[in-house]
Amino acid sequence: MKLIVLVALSVLLLFMQVSIDFPRWGFIAVRPDFLLLLVLSWGLVFGTTQAVVAGAVAGVLLDTMSAAPFGTHLAALAVVALLTTLRRLELMDTAAAYILVLTPLATLAYYGSVALLFTVSARPVDWSAGVIGVVFPALVINALLSPVIYLLVLNLADRMTRRTPNRLV
Repeated sequence: MKLIVLVALSVLLLFMQVSIDFPRWGFIAVRPDFLLLLVLSWGLVFGTTQAVVAGAVAGVLLDTMSAAPFGTHLAALAVVALLTTLRRLELMDTAAAYILVLTPLATLAYYGSVALLFTVSARPVDWSAGVIGVVFPALVINALLSPVIYLLVLNLADRMTRRTPNRLV
């Protein structure tokens, strides 16, 4: 049941990510990473193993819609999925704190992984324009949207199982 819901939600968010025309200001592109937020939220609710599954599903979907070398998004979202292991340290008391702290870390890890994989595959990467025009706006918009995606996943988890999911409250 979880896998079916995960795939359906991933496809829905993928279509939102690639079809909605978000505003551009000069060279700055404001575009939320819905699938990154899904992987992060899925991992915080269901655990790291499920985050890896979510990263694989979302990564393959993103790779099929991208001009990047196949596997780039899969690898980058695997790094994001592994960040959900930080919740085991129990450094913070609430889920809101985890989602707000891990979202910027996950965004930096995702874009850093993609840029590194582009560099390794001999594709040009403009680091300064990428950070100013892509990464910084993504940090802001992802931080704003992450509680919404987390609550969506948490609500779905409550509906999928009547027992309490692995949530951070």
